[in-house]
Amino acid sequence: MIADGTSCSSGFPTGVSYADAVAHCMMPYAEYSDWRLPEAGELLSILNYSDIQPHVNPSHFGLLDAAVWSSTEVPGAESQHFAVGFAAVGMFTLDDETAYAICVRDADPPATYPRRHAIGAADASTVIDLWAQREWRRCIYGQTWEGGACTGEPLLYNPSDSPDSGLDEPCGDGYAGHDDWRVPDASEMASLLAWCDEDRSYFTEAFAVPLAADAESDVYWTSMEETVTRYAFDFSSRSPVVPWEPEPLPVLCVRDPD
Repeated sequence: MIADGTSCSSGFPTGVSYADAVAHCMMPYAEYSDWRLPEAGELLSILNYSDIQPHVNPSHFGLLDAAVWSSTEVPGAESQHFAVGFAAVGMFTLDDETAYAICVRDADPPATYPRRHAIGAADASTVIDLWAQREWRRCIYGQTWEGGACTGEPLLYNPSDSPDSGLDEPCGDGYAGHDDWRVPDASEMASLLAWCDEDRSYFTEAFAVPLAADAESDVYWTSMEETVTRYAFDFSSRSPVVPWEPEPLPVLCVRDPD
């Protein structure tokens, strides 16, 4: 599609192979020649978690009604790459299929990329996201930090429970001496993903326990809602999901430090 200064004015999005997507992003555009195919995490950052379909800001992007290539390889899968779906929010793996290509560039690329997570609280019970200045609990909601480890069983939360059900509001238990913990949104959950490791689908060094509450599930509730549904986040598939019916799931907790 061609931009006229205010919008993508003519042409239609076209599905291309991965090789053609890479080649397309190497072409000069808007007087810059350092465009590249975005990483999977960069594509997830422009998802619009609302009732709008496709799930992307229409004022900023053209019609993304199909999967969009990322440059992130699928660990352990030769010639496969992650793609993001904007028509129905989700993550896909593609090899010889076709998908859309959008391009990104670094306005002022840093010389090095610093480590993202560092220990926060003095007792090591929290982790700070240095890039976004967010503080995460190292334990799943319901667990406590004792002797350098998480103890107890995670509490499962069901968003459909009525406020007078007697259950605690998730994250409202004063962990690490703070009362402003909250359920993270889908974009904040996506920021925990690690893409380069076949055995880790998330930054395990930031947490003292596996993120799965049991061996069956890596799915956690987020605070993002549509009209009749709520988003969860599946760390195994590295993808936001929209359950049709709320069910009890574990919760991670985050806060914005002063």
